[in-house]
Amino acid sequence: MLPLEYLIGTYNPIDRPYIFSDPAQWNPLQVDIVLGVANAKYNEFVGATDYVARLVRSRLITKQDGVDTLHEAALYNGLYSEYGRDEIQSIIAAAFEAEAA
Repeated sequence: MLPLEYLIGTYNPIDRPYIFSDPAQWNPLQVDIVLGVANAKYNEFVGATDYVARLVRSRLITKQDGVDTLHEAALYNGLYSEYGRDEIQSIIAAAFEAEAA
């Protein structure tokens, strides 16, 4: 997940003065919304890995097809470049380990 510090210095897409200038002064709602949106792809990917692992466990798809699909989704959405290969592969591995238990 992206830490709050990652968002410091982000551009101001709606050209409102000071909206992104100092995240330390944001109210709790601003912090919650901004971080929620920033982490949405990551959190959705974690949910998708669990879903695909359940499909594999139910024998609706093969494990190889599931892993390939998750890999393609991570590539397409830039998750490997944003979080690193080790992080994404550990998420995939954790989902399949949890389903094997």
